Amino acid sequence: MSSKKIIFTAFLIVLSALLIVSCGTAPTTSENTQTIGSTEETVKNGYLENVEYTNGFYTGDYKDDMRHGKGTFTYLNGDKYEGDYENDKRCGNGKIYYASGDVFTGKFADNTISGQGTMEYKSGDKFTGQYENNIRSGKGTYTWTNGNVYDGEYANDKRNGTGTLKYTNGDTYTGAWKDNVIVGEGKFTWADGRIYEGSFENNVASGKGKMTYPNGTVYTGTFVEGKQTDTNATITFSNGSIYTGNVENGVMTGSGSLKYENGDIAKGTFTDGVIQGNGVYTLNGDSVYGETDDGKFFKLNHGDNNVVFKDGKVVSVR
Repeated sequence: MSSKKIIFTAFLIVLSALLIVSCGTAPTTSENTQTIGSTEETVKNGYLENVEYTNGFYTGDYKDDMRHGKGTFTYLNGDKYEGDYENDKRCGNGKIYYASGDVFTGKFADNTISGQGTMEYKSGDKFTGQYENNIRSGKGTYTWTNGNVYDGEYANDKRNGTGTLKYTNGDTYTGAWKDNVIVGEGKFTWADGRIYEGSFENNVASGKGKMTYPNGTVYTGTFVEGKQTDTNATITFSNGSIYTGNVENGVMTGSGSLKYENGDIAKGTFTDGVIQGNGVYTLNGDSVYGETDDGKFFKLNHGDNNVVFKDGKVVSVR
């Protein structure tokens, strides 16, 4: 055999060997493998159990190495999440069992409680409404174990905005709230029929307002820490009489005038709700005669009369 033929034959043998080695030993590359430095790790896809994380363990669906689909995550602190995942985050519908005993069921977005949901507290209280970034925000209803129910707005995880609180004893408040406290304009209705409409501060009537009683009497004026106290209040009685003047703790006290249903007006100083001492009685109709306790007569003329009051009655003319 010539030297050229021998050299060509040897070349073919070496080339064939190289091709065989190349195809037989090269690693197969697929979407299920991942090379990090010189270490190969399997990309997680499908359903896996008890995958360890720094803060707990996950059992559920994976896609492209991320939690995606249905899954359960048990946290090291005792909390447990069951629900939807998307791109490795809690997203969609889910449920959290807290180690404290509270349970949340509802919407998640970007790993936070966001959207409509219900929190059932270990105490027995329950909230159903809107959440944003794990806190109550928007419309919601909170029910206490004692039966009280709040329905209204939330912000920063507290009652903020406008809402209605119904008490188990029959009382109802509707109006403004700030940080769980009744503050601002509102209406409070008692079970006994009393109705207050006006300004509140720290859960009590404070400022300008109106109190309507079941018998029809209406107080309009200033309230101080829930009490009717004003130097220029108006009380309209159910019989049509109208008082204007000073009121302390809901009682006509000090300077004031009382206009009777017949048009007569008594002006003077009131003590414990009754006019006493020197004053002026304005007679709306014809002149009238009166008799004192000791049998003396006096005459009231049409118009203003300087008189003496006792226990709300004219006893003499000055």
